[in-house]
Parts: sequence; structure tokens; C-alpha cells
Amino acid sequence: MYKIYKIGLLGFGHIGKGVNKVLESLSKRQPVELVKIFDIEEKKEEIGPRFVSSIDEITDDPNIDIVIEALGGNAFPFECIKQALKAKKHVITSNKEVVSKHIIELLALAHTNDVFFQFEASVGGGIPLINPLINLTKYDTIVSLRGILNSTTNIILTQMQDNNMSLEKALDYTKELGVVEKDYQMDLLGYDLAQKIALLSSLAFKSYVEPKLVPRRGIQGINLDIIKDINSKGYYLKFLAEAKLETDTLRIGVEPALVNINHQLVSIKNDYSDICIILKDSGKIQFAGKGSGSIPASCSIESDIIRVIENNGYIQNIDINNYKIEDLHTKTTKYYVYKKNKSFITTFDEIEKINPEFYARISD
Repeated sequence: MYKIYKIGLLGFGHIGKGVNKVLESLSKRQPVELVKIFDIEEKKEEIGPRFVSSIDEITDDPNIDIVIEALGGNAFPFECIKQALKAKKHVITSNKEVVSKHIIELLALAHTNDVFFQFEASVGGGIPLINPLINLTKYDTIVSLRGILNSTTNIILTQMQDNNMSLEKALDYTKELGVVEKDYQMDLLGYDLAQKIALLSSLAFKSYVEPKLVPRRGIQGINLDIIKDINSKGYYLKFLAEAKLETDTLRIGVEPALVNINHQLVSIKNDYSDICIILKDSGKIQFAGKGSGSIPASCSIESDIIRVIENNGYIQNIDINNYKIEDLHTKTTKYYVYKKNKSFITTFDEIEKINPEFYARISD
């Protein structure tokens, strides 16, 4: 018997509107129908007859098969996702904060209720990354991850280095593009990247990483004088998230890093993202593409819907190992240091004595 998968959408903001748009197209190719949309009362007229004012109207509806969470934030979306899973609905989300903080509990709930929990759009926007990463762990061992995974800061650093914009003007530029978080400090201070590399590492190494345990330094201290000095020395500044496995220790961190001006990462500009995965047997695998925007993220949500339809959305538990977490650097890791209009290269163990205005790791 031909089945139409009924979908309930939580949230009609930036991502939710993109989901609505792509589902109109997807429904012509796949057996899906968006039947209910939850949001605040003020959006009732905009949403139309599919509007509902209560989450219960979606989770308690026996005709709804899939719930898509596009609310943003942590506490309320987390409760909504739990409620949907307990109601035996497949759940799809783009919410990196909820997934990175609560993935163990949410996967367990999905398994208990015999439904799928999917989150392809939570890292990398439109890049097919999460499920390929999960599949790689089935036949090979992941050794390391390194990525440019925050569009806001990548746009800022691109504009500062390529177009001589100040940090303030570059930040305003990202706001005009509509890619910056409501609280842009989440981007500049590295919280967004910490959540993303924690989630990717949990999946890659099957050892849960709490985002708050990821060592993190932001780019808020950067200015054009420092940028010009870095570029004059043949380097380009990137904001990187990295993790690598060393026996029973997971070295992980988020920090500004200098790469050679001819490095492949220099070509990853503006709202593009990139993740490099090193595997024990297969070697290097690279993923790159649009890292932000409602349509790219919604396309990743589409891929999750298709996995549900094809009964191919099972994700195994990620708390199999229990690796010790340490910072990426060692005492002898080399760093670029800028202080009082002068710069030099030193080792990490010397930085605290210097108290620099800005410093960044020299990356390979």
C-alpha cells in the first residue's frame, strides 16, 4: 500500500521557511506532505491553515510520522524532540546545540521507541557530512578531523584579508548576508565551533565529547594591523576546529591558526565550509561546500527525510569508548605571537610569560 509520510514542522523562522520551500519540491518526487506547522500566534496568518499553537497538536497526532525541529536554542527544542520521540515520531533537526549536548539521551530514546533521530544539517549546512562520517566508521578507523565549520567567522576573516575590512565592518557584512547568529559572540568566541567539533568527534571516535570540555579560543582580538602582519609573512589566518586520536587520548580544540598562503584551506572562503578526515586505511577524505543558508540546510534535512522513508536512518550509540580529552597543543607547539606592533614565533609554553595581544597556532 502506498504510504504518504505526514510531516509536522516546529518553527517557521529562517530554517523553517527553507524547509517549507524545499518540501514543496520534494513532495513532487517523494511521498511526503507537510501538514502542520507550530510557531507563535503572531505567525498564524503567515503560516495559514497548517498553523498550530501547541506542540501537542503535532506529537499527539497519530497521522504524523516525522517531526522536523527548526526552533533554535536548547532547552525548549530539547523537550520538544524528546516529546516527539516518545510519541514514536521520527525526528529530524538542524540544531547543533541540542544534538551536541544531548545526543546520548536522544539516540537512546529513538532506539527505545523504534524510530530514527537524524541531524545531517546540524554541521556543515548543505554539505553531506554527518551520515558519510558515520558510514566511514563502519569499515575504517578515523584518525583526525580538521575543519572550517563556521560561516560567520570565515566570511569575516575572508573580508579582512582579501578586502581590507575591519572586524566591525566585516561583522556588519555578515549581518547583511543573514548568516550571523543572533548572539554573534557564539561565533567569534568559538562556542559554535566547539559544539560542532564535539558532535563530529563523538560520532567519529565513538566517545562522547561534551562541548564545554572542548578547549576554545576565539578571534575577537584580531585587527587589520595583525592581519597585515600575518599576510606579509606568507600566512593566511583561519579559524579551525580540530580533533585527533592518540592511543587513549583525544586531542581537540578550537582556535585561530596560520596556514601557508598556498595551503588548500586558503581557497575555502566566505560562506563555504570544509572538513578533512584522515582515516587509518583509506587516507585523506575531504568534504567542502556551502556551510550556511536556509536552503542548503533544508536540503540536508531533505536527505534525512529520504533516509527515514527508505528505512535507513539508524545511528548506533556513540558512548562506546571513553577517551581522555586534552588540548591540541603541547608545550613545544609553535605559535605566532603579536604584541606592541611586533610579532614573532614561539612555543606554547612561553606564551603565558609574554601576555600577547593575539596569538595563533602555526598549522601544517
